Amino acid sequence: MLVKRYIFSVFAVFAFFFLYEWFVHGFLLMGFYVETASVWRDFTIIASKMPLAVTLQFLLALWTTFVFVRFYKEGGIANGLRFGLYFGMFAGILSASWYLWLPIPVMLGWSWFLSGVIEGLGAGWILGAIYARSPS
Repeated sequence: MLVKRYIFSVFAVFAFFFLYEWFVHGFLLMGFYVETASVWRDFTIIASKMPLAVTLQFLLALWTTFVFVRFYKEGGIANGLRFGLYFGMFAGILSASWYLWLPIPVMLGWSWFLSGVIEGLGAGWILGAIYARSPS
């Protein structure tokens, strides 16, 4: 494993995760969160936990990159998207399952599922592009 490429990949995926989650949850799904405000922590408490949230996103980027590099040594966009679909489906199913235990609209559960799949595909695309083999 090339350490510089690995570190670059981790930071690229982390940046994508951070910006994507900020856009999806901070803008696209904010209406759902406002409608169901009684379910969530107060915004000031959530804001105080942001350092932990960022740390967890970084660890997720670290792990995602590690798994991709271990199982898709040949890299490439097609493998990145394949990996991203597997990863995204897993994340989306886990996220959507919270609908079963929280009093939230079913559309929020489906939105979490879809956003997980898209996030996985995005991360996979990034990793596949970074680890694409150059033509010999």
